[in-house]
Amino acid sequence: ISSFTGTPTTITAGNSATLNWTVTNSTSQAINQGIGAVAASGSSVVSPAVTTTYTLTAQGQGGPVTATVTITVVAAPVITSFTASPGIVPSGGSSTLTWATTGATSTSINQGIGSVTPVAGGSIGTGPLVATTTYTLTATNAAGTSVTATATVTIGVCTPPTITTNPAPQTVFNGENVTFTVAATGTPTLSYQWYRNGLPVGLNNPSYSFIASYPSDNGASYFCLVTDGNTCSTPSSAATLTVNPATIEIAEPNNSYSTATPVAAPGMCIGRINPANDIDYWRIVLPVGAKLIATLTPPVPPGTQSYFVYIYNQAGQVVAQGTLPNGQVNIAQVVNNGTTPFYYYVVVRAPAGVSNTNNYRLNLNW
Repeated sequence: ISSFTGTPTTITAGNSATLNWTVTNSTSQAINQGIGAVAASGSSVVSPAVTTTYTLTAQGQGGPVTATVTITVVAAPVITSFTASPGIVPSGGSSTLTWATTGATSTSINQGIGSVTPVAGGSIGTGPLVATTTYTLTATNAAGTSVTATATVTIGVCTPPTITTNPAPQTVFNGENVTFTVAATGTPTLSYQWYRNGLPVGLNNPSYSFIASYPSDNGASYFCLVTDGNTCSTPSSAATLTVNPATIEIAEPNNSYSTATPVAAPGMCIGRINPANDIDYWRIVLPVGAKLIATLTPPVPPGTQSYFVYIYNQAGQVVAQGTLPNGQVNIAQVVNNGTTPFYYYVVVRAPAGVSNTNNYRLNLNW
């Protein structure tokens, strides 16, 4: 086999490469991956969907010889967003260009800016502008495939929106719902883009909701960029999210002794009674002489029905329960007076037919 090559060796999914080969002193030649028998020299266009290795086998008097070529397939680059904020500035004013991409290995912006990083997403200032300027972001992947997007900064009179209510810092437990909210006034129609640690998240909405995760969301910073009908923008102040660790109920059902969520250490547990008639079991190994205190805080809003908390021993007997009505904080407690550690089960439920998509907090201490 004099030569066996692929051109190019890296392609974007959906594109093609060409295999070229030259073989001498052979009686037959073949290439795998469905190509089959080939001439002693030639070429073949291939379009693999995934990274693929092609093997050329040549048969001769001395037996078979082989050569391989690997065609690497990479995803196409995508520009998920490219914006200029504000979009209207006075002469001599400046704007901030913000981008987000996937599948790219390099990004660049024209108008003298050049290569920009981080490739996945970031921002850069334009510097003073004296004329309306259109910026083009180019994102390129490892195969050399490029895509572009544009953002224009217009020289003019811009009255940006006024932020009337900034998002407030929040402290929650792992697994709890979080909602950041902004309020603003300005030229209709206002649009909203939320950012987490500088990268865009969420939809066009004055509120952004999600379930907090510890530790990834702990300390994250959130703000909203509000843009009016003239593309004038104002950022809100940033709000920091503090997420404290907590045990989260395992996937439903956890409504029996065998499916109970284990709690390894004292602390907060987060669960919800949903759908109706759901029951949650939490399992604790209580040391000898220790007192287990279960404090149940119902969801907000709790409605008119109370949530109930019980403590069962490993024999299935109720040994303690909370008694307060109408959604108040309920407390149940028990002491292990035995001579060995015992399993105890803290059970949370609501009256028949009652459910709530908000979380309850169950603080277990011993």
